[in-house]
Amino acid sequence: MFTHKDAADTLLTFAAKYPLLRRLHDSGINLINFQDPRFLDKQAVSVCESTHFVNLERIEQLVSLSRSLCLDRRVIGAYSQNELGLSAAASVNEAFGFSVRFNKPQAVLNTRNKLRLRELIGFGHDGNSSGSLWRACSNAAALRAFVDEIGSRFDGIIVKPIAGVGSLGVKQLRNVEEISTMVFPREGLLAEAFIHGNQYSVETFTFNGEHRLICVNREINADSLAPNGFVQIGHMLPIHFDEQLLSSVTRVVFDALNMVGVEHGPCHTEIVLHDSEIYIIEINTRNGSSPLPEMIRLVTGVDVYGLSIDWFMKNGASLRFQIATDVAAAVRHFTPPAGRVKAIHGVERALALNGVKAISIKVRPGDIISPIYSAFDRIGYVIATGHSAESAFQCCSNAAGLIKFVLED
Repeated sequence: MFTHKDAADTLLTFAAKYPLLRRLHDSGINLINFQDPRFLDKQAVSVCESTHFVNLERIEQLVSLSRSLCLDRRVIGAYSQNELGLSAAASVNEAFGFSVRFNKPQAVLNTRNKLRLRELIGFGHDGNSSGSLWRACSNAAALRAFVDEIGSRFDGIIVKPIAGVGSLGVKQLRNVEEISTMVFPREGLLAEAFIHGNQYSVETFTFNGEHRLICVNREINADSLAPNGFVQIGHMLPIHFDEQLLSSVTRVVFDALNMVGVEHGPCHTEIVLHDSEIYIIEINTRNGSSPLPEMIRLVTGVDVYGLSIDWFMKNGASLRFQIATDVAAAVRHFTPPAGRVKAIHGVERALALNGVKAISIKVRPGDIISPIYSAFDRIGYVIATGHSAESAFQCCSNAAGLIKFVLED
């Protein structure tokens, strides 16, 4: 359990959410949080000394602002476990030489920038040569040429922003006619072969460059349930690979973490298994998004939040498993229609189901539910346990089905 004894210390946090901030606050650390105003969390504001609404991509301005805040405080470091804040935290730590364990800005950039990731690792097993499975496209002509070369070898083409987060802007091309309607940003788009197969996340922790496997999690995408079918709406733990497959997955992922420069802390690496090959979709130098850390704690006994903070603060962290082999866990995010909420029914019935551990709903009557174009549009979830990952996910789905979001006409 993470504890901190000196209440005079201040920690700068970037894009931090309430669960993490609550734990830090309760330990006695003063918190200054930098947040994108689009993702205001009133609970998070309540546990911080101050909250600054900023553009988290303007790194030089954030370093300058951090410098001014350090003048009359004993600031011990900059921390983030959110895609939006990782680059800023890494840059502030480097600029001030804080004595913390956090990945360098280059390692964060290598994973945040999708083109840079492909240039370094390809899909993890295929080398990094552009053209065979992926290509940066600056215009419609370049994208059409790539589509022609891929042909029917894969199940279509995925187009994504080069510096995207939360699956925002990820699109599958259904036909070539769609290309003429696409808008290409100045930096271009990344086109990739659509690798069909089951998707997993490999949860790891790195101690001074030594990678350790925590678990493998099955990911369920929205598919036809949302405008962006690549947004994840479910997770299942544990997933049991045979010894040979697990060894191969671990080797491919660890090699990729080395190539991008991961030295410290948690990583959430998404892979797809297709025709006995392992394809790395993306690497994130952070914990999996909430509530995946709670699932991991339920199934393995590993407190990834506490472990991450302890390692960052040099508190003598180590990876200790307390595995309950008869426990499985799952999460199912809600996928309601868009509109203004009039009422929400069925929460108490859902909570009463055997196996349901928690239900989180971010909207209230009067709030607007947006179409799910990215992970940021998800409005809540059910987390449940069971005797198997499949039974836990079924419990989540049953509970989610009992909850009705009534919309205004």
